Formats: sequence, C-alpha cells, structure tokens
Amino acid sequence: MGYLQIQLYCLPLKLYSQSASFRLPEEHTFQSTLPLPSVTAITGLIGAALGIKFEEAMEFKKENKLHFGIYGTHKSRVYDLWKHYKIKSKETISSVLIREVLFSVSIELLIASDNIDILQNVHDAFINPCYALSLGTSDDIAKLTHITEPLPIQISLISNIENTCLRGDISGEYTSSINLSDIPINQSIFPPRVYLLPTEYSFKDGSRKLSAKEPFTFISQPITLDTPIEGIEYNKRRFPLI
Repeated sequence: MGYLQIQLYCLPLKLYSQSASFRLPEEHTFQSTLPLPSVTAITGLIGAALGIKFEEAMEFKKENKLHFGIYGTHKSRVYDLWKHYKIKSKETISSVLIREVLFSVSIELLIASDNIDILQNVHDAFINPCYALSLGTSDDIAKLTHITEPLPIQISLISNIENTCLRGDISGEYTSSINLSDIPINQSIFPPRVYLLPTEYSFKDGSRKLSAKEPFTFISQPITLDTPIEGIEYNKRRFPLI
C-alpha cells in the first residue's frame, strides 16, 4: 500500500479491562454499548491520565490536533441490571435499567500528532496517571499493559480493516472479507455498524451542551473498502485515523 507524504508522530499503547461499557448518549432504560470507545471517550481517557477536566481535555485535543487510531476486541458481552434513583413529581423513586457490558476487553490505541513533545507528555501521564484509567464507567478500571515512546510514522492508504472504527458512513462501500469456515459456531458476526456520535461540546457555567455530531462506522469482522482511506499501519494492524 502506498504511503502519503504526511509526517506524524504517534504514541502506541495497549489497555486491558475486565469489563467496559461505552453507552450511547440517547439511550436510558436499556443502555447498549458501542464495540469500541468513541472519540470523546478516548479524549476523556487522556484527560484522566493528565489530571484535567473533560472540558480541558477537549480543548487539549483540539489545540494539539490529536488524532486516534483504535483496534479492539472482547471475548463476550453480558447484560447487567443497575438500580438507580430518579426524581419524579418531587418524589424520589427507584428504577432498574439494563446495561450491556463487554467482557475481557483489549484495546490498542494510537495517539497521533505532529508535536512529539505533546505526545511525550501524554506518554508520561499514562505511565503515572493522575486519575484511574477506565473504559466507560468508573467501575471499568483499565490496566495499561504496554506503551512505547512516541515515534515517527507515515500516513498510508489502507483498505483491509477489522476490529476498528472510522469516520463517516461506509454503508454499501465495502466488501466482506469473512471466511465463515474460520469462525467458531458460537461466535457472533456483526456487519459494520454506523452511529451518529458527539464530537464537540460547548461549555458554559459548569454545564456542557452538545454542539456537533458525526457518523462513525464500527467494524468488527474483516472488510475491504471500495475506496482506500488514510490510516496508519503499525505492528501488523491497520488503524484508520479518527
């Protein structure tokens, strides 16, 4: 695959969590999970490592033109009952919601920027995070299993991808590369799934308001894109940039 004349640096790291849940913002009583963390979830993760608020983390990402590449797998998914309290007509009542949870989650993350010093700061923060790292809720504590020093990397055009996420809606713009004979009979198969997710918020007087959404396509099983996209090839993985 050909390389583009774009020079970036990237910080590769790996995380593991026994459980993870990346809730869709619009869901309440039944909370399904995204298969991978969203852009805002990754931004919040970096903010936790740096010890800054989510508002500051969003600004940090924007100012330093951070991009992410993600590859992730999980062994299974389960449903968990959560009891919570809500106020209705000035009365506090209890209710139950169902949350979908991923089990035994492994995440490979690339954080890319044209500023190697910024990535070095993020590297040091992940080595000694200010707040506990988590994948989803505060209960989903994540363990940093591997990290390297920031390194130079080239942007390439990639078309064969799996277990990742990319910007935009690619419905009808790919070919499945699944070999059914290689898939265990008890393994679920998911087509590419498109979600409209938050990408920007405005902050005022301690509150935040959604200001922008974009479609993202989450890929589980292998596919081949009709039109190659920009990404990073690293450690035998292909990471679309988001």
